[in-house]
Amino acid sequence: MVTLIMTRDPCLSKVVRIFGIAAVVWLLFTTFQLWQGRPAGQLTDLAKLSTKIVSTNDDKSVQEPPQSKIAKVCMLYYENVTESTIALESAIASHNAHNDRHHYRSYLLRKGILSGFYSKPAYMTTIILEELIKPPEERLEWLVWHDADLVLMNSEIPLEAFLPPPGFEHIHLIATNDLGGLNNGVFFIRINEWSVLLLTALTAYRTYHPGFSSVNEDQVVMDEIIQLDEWKGHVVHVPQRWFNSYHDFGKDADVPPEWHWYHHYFEPGYLLVHFPGAGEGRTDLINQYVKAKAAEPELYDVPFPKTNLTEEIAEYWAKDAKREEKIQKTFHMRQRILESVGSETDRARDKDLEEIRTRMAGESHEKIEEALSAKRKEYNSRKIENLREAEKDQRQAGTGRRYNAKARS
Repeated sequence: MVTLIMTRDPCLSKVVRIFGIAAVVWLLFTTFQLWQGRPAGQLTDLAKLSTKIVSTNDDKSVQEPPQSKIAKVCMLYYENVTESTIALESAIASHNAHNDRHHYRSYLLRKGILSGFYSKPAYMTTIILEELIKPPEERLEWLVWHDADLVLMNSEIPLEAFLPPPGFEHIHLIATNDLGGLNNGVFFIRINEWSVLLLTALTAYRTYHPGFSSVNEDQVVMDEIIQLDEWKGHVVHVPQRWFNSYHDFGKDADVPPEWHWYHHYFEPGYLLVHFPGAGEGRTDLINQYVKAKAAEPELYDVPFPKTNLTEEIAEYWAKDAKREEKIQKTFHMRQRILESVGSETDRARDKDLEEIRTRMAGESHEKIEEALSAKRKEYNSRKIENLREAEKDQRQAGTGRRYNAKARS
């Protein structure tokens, strides 16, 4: 019918052609606007996760692997370009090979939503809600948050390796502790209602605690929340070296070795290197590792089976994961001892070191450093003994309280 009208009326035919061209232009423009307006990686979410057929140069059809059920999330925004922001952009770009290798989508927030670091949980909440709207078979299953100040060093390690095995479906958050407690610079969180409630509780914390303030506010709040009874049964703290190893800022020679309080400093073959607390040196450190990876990729891209993680991960889920509550109770007890008894010993050490510097003023630099080193070594041993005694007292006091309570019952 349309063909007949166009044939009989050339003027109308011209109008229809113009209208058709305009419609195509509008469709292309709208598609471009949508693409421009979505954060990195989000456009991919519009596609189905099922396997797609693509055409190669030799006209043979091949199957493209499906997207992973894990996606990464990060945020980085700033007003002015500086050496620091350029380094952070390089750090984020270090994930590209890893994402391509394992088919990970990457969400990158480029504009603040809320003040401080609360944009972080708010942004993650929006992504999880978007996923929950989808049919179950099309959803992501996990998000991995990573701060901008870390460099992805081993593209061979799949994030799937760190997920809970069968029997741990109740675990919804996988995190790591460092010497000061939780470090949420990297963590895994499951796509489900539990995670929405946790993240919204974190986002709303200031509303119900208006006087609260901390340098690492969202991290301190998360650490507090996940220790509450309604949350802790769904959280595990895994060895730090798995996915949150630090640049080697110095070994902890003043902590009892039986505490196994390892920072898990970065070594070639680990997934990434993180720089919390690096201060002004962070930019140089990021650039140093980015260049090192580019210069010797074969040194850092260690095949997963050769990293010894396979056995360690299996052993963790078979043993330590089942003792999470007990392990964390011991961790936090020792953390409190370190903050009190350890800090007291540190203050005494620093006072003695200053007295040495004053007394030896005018002496050679080598002699002063020799005296300072001997005094530090002395205090390391003293601090270890003080910490051990404090832990012994804590355990005896705890046993005594349990015994007395039982005796009165």
